[in-house]
Amino acid sequence: MADVTAYLWKGFKVMFYIVPMSELTLGEGDDVPPYLLKYGIPMFFVFIFVEFVIQEIMRALGYKVGGSHGKDAKGGPASYRLNELVACTLVGSFQQIGLLLFELVGLNFEVTTYTWFYEHCRLLTLDAKQYPLLVYLALFFGKDLGYYWAHRSMHEWHVMWIGHSVHHSGEDYNMATGLRQGVVQPMMGWIFYIPLALLGLHPAPFRAHAQLNTLYMYWIHTDLVNRLPLGLEYIFNTPMAHRMHHRPPGNCNYAGMLIIWDRMFGTYVPEVVRQDVYGLHPQPNTFDPVKLNAAHLVEMSQLGDEMAKKANYKKTDGDGDVVGDGGSSGGGDGNGVGKGEAKGDDTISFSWWRLVFKKRANHRMVCDLRLLFKPIPPMRADVRGEKKRVKWDGAKTANWSPWLVALYVTFVGLLVAVGGVGLLLKSHSMHLADAFASVVVWCLASSAILRFADQEQNTASKAAIQSALLLPVFFGILVARPAELALATAVASGATSGVYNTSV
Repeated sequence: MADVTAYLWKGFKVMFYIVPMSELTLGEGDDVPPYLLKYGIPMFFVFIFVEFVIQEIMRALGYKVGGSHGKDAKGGPASYRLNELVACTLVGSFQQIGLLLFELVGLNFEVTTYTWFYEHCRLLTLDAKQYPLLVYLALFFGKDLGYYWAHRSMHEWHVMWIGHSVHHSGEDYNMATGLRQGVVQPMMGWIFYIPLALLGLHPAPFRAHAQLNTLYMYWIHTDLVNRLPLGLEYIFNTPMAHRMHHRPPGNCNYAGMLIIWDRMFGTYVPEVVRQDVYGLHPQPNTFDPVKLNAAHLVEMSQLGDEMAKKANYKKTDGDGDVVGDGGSSGGGDGNGVGKGEAKGDDTISFSWWRLVFKKRANHRMVCDLRLLFKPIPPMRADVRGEKKRVKWDGAKTANWSPWLVALYVTFVGLLVAVGGVGLLLKSHSMHLADAFASVVVWCLASSAILRFADQEQNTASKAAIQSALLLPVFFGILVARPAELALATAVASGATSGVYNTSV
């Protein structure tokens, strides 16, 4: 029991960036603490459990719990929904498992690029063991500032929003939403950390700080916490600030750990009205991680098609003179892209390339230290019980019993999640062919069970069968390792044949 308590206490401190400086004083040859794998992933679910228990206690005591969901909206924080919880868990796992395809061949975008610039282009060498406090402060503030600009750019540019939009697809604001992540998002933020490499900050302490910075951002995904006291809202990123970031359109409050960046750069928006309105606009009505990761690419294709039609349409007067060119109209973003909902099916055309260098959100370049002291206005209202948006809860057009759907999604979803953790732990000790096959089959299985959760009439039964068939295949590869077994058998057979030929 003492060991469990010590682990939980250590995990709690790691989640809030509270670790001894000595753990982060790393250099050449030092192992980077596996904060994410050892503490982060287990603590994610501890936090989810604690949040769920608090909600149930509040409900028992007569407090409002349930948000705006359901026929009789209760108000207060939104309750956990089973399909949403499973979807958040598997969408987050989908990112980590998907990235294994690159890591198996030695490519980790953020670490690989950072290390290359450190080794070949650094201007200085700041040794953490020689200057521990300086390196700690440089990475604490530098990593967070780099994240602010990376995050802001992901919202501003269409091509970077492809990866980050997945995180914003959750319509319930709770700890589980913090798990939702896009597969390609880690491929897009690395450029903002290059200055730290050029300053000569070793990759080992950078990787340690990067994990802690990421883990801090998990707890702010909750609707249970009101404004923090003692002026903390002026310094740190908090649930209050981050709720505004997840409320559509959400182009504000980009901070990682320190909200000071948003305040001084003019992107801070305080929450003055509590609402249960989160997600994307338009919302991709699906739990399927494949569709969620492709959703904005589909929208870019549709907007690109509209741009192409406008470019080809020219109005002329009686003399044949051009009087209009079909450019952006009122409600556009100044780049010929309308701000209304994109219409069409889920197909992806090559028109998406038209928006690669287009912005979807615009901010003025501001840097004003006086904004750090601008007062935060008081709260005005709490309207979380008002139904301003119908949340996606599955199409419910398939003829499956709700109880059977819940049981199947829970059981199979749990197996897929556990299998994903096993794959993350074992992948680097597996033969490349086995690891690659496991990743592909796992991704197909997670997609199948969440397509079943969508309960679309034409796909639910097929998705149930696919998930039931894919899971044994996945665990068979993970445990039996057929490629490794075949290679060992071939080697043994060759050795036996060699011995036989020698004896002859």
